[in-house]
Amino acid sequence: MKLRVKIQQKNKQIKLLALCAIATFYFSVTGLTARADSITDKGDNDTMETAETIEANDETPSSTLLGSKPGQNVVRGYANTKDTDWYKVFLHAGDNYMTCNANSGKSFIFRITNSDGDTISTDTYTKSGFGPKAYRFTTSTDGYYYVEITGTSTISDEYIFMIGSPTYQLASCKISCDEGSVSFTSAGRDQLVHFNGNVVSGLPEDAIAYYVKMAGIPLNGTSSVRVENLDREISFTLTNYTWYRDKLVAMELPVESMWTAEFGYHKTVTFAPVLNVDYVYPVYDRVLQPY
Repeated sequence: MKLRVKIQQKNKQIKLLALCAIATFYFSVTGLTARADSITDKGDNDTMETAETIEANDETPSSTLLGSKPGQNVVRGYANTKDTDWYKVFLHAGDNYMTCNANSGKSFIFRITNSDGDTISTDTYTKSGFGPKAYRFTTSTDGYYYVEITGTSTISDEYIFMIGSPTYQLASCKISCDEGSVSFTSAGRDQLVHFNGNVVSGLPEDAIAYYVKMAGIPLNGTSSVRVENLDREISFTLTNYTWYRDKLVAMELPVESMWTAEFGYHKTVTFAPVLNVDYVYPVYDRVLQPY
């Protein structure tokens, strides 16, 4: 999938970038492929006083589903133990996220300060596994904050980060019916069953559903399916015969909750329904303690 994002790049080793106001290149970040239309090298930013101004990341679950990732702002550059890069960014009060990425096995140190230079949070990020890692920290007021990036090797290594909102990714899961199966008899009574999202293994924190589909229903096995998320007390009817519902992200239905489904009687039949859920989730791994 090709995503269209804003890129702010700092690469001191490739000075030819300063001559290119507009170019096109591809890079891998957050486990996806992103496309940028402009690359700028704004010069020296080795101190807090000369910090390069960047835009805060401003992604939402809804924007992630658009594919173009409006609001995503990626910063990338190179640093080593003797090369420190500084960035200035406007952040709102409350929870913010430092989302980091790098080449496999590479690492860098980041430090977040307020406008007085007081450290808010600091940590060392080391690339392990696939995708980015995010750190949650809290800002007390709206205002400008600073990010200091320092390499951990004498050789310059590339770093990638976003700061502001978390970045989001997509995934899916299957939730089996607690009752095991639905059995209709000639009496013709509708059946209510449960799907426990709290027991899904490996479900990311704060995952919300954007698409659900009821699987395992034989042809003409039911006349209707009505699904409810008990945490939000929101219910909706699935499309007849295909048994799905999309465009759910605005409802903010947590996957990790109890779901129910009411099946309308159609004929005498027994089947084992499975609730398939496609969801979007914020990428974050740990909370940074106040410095």
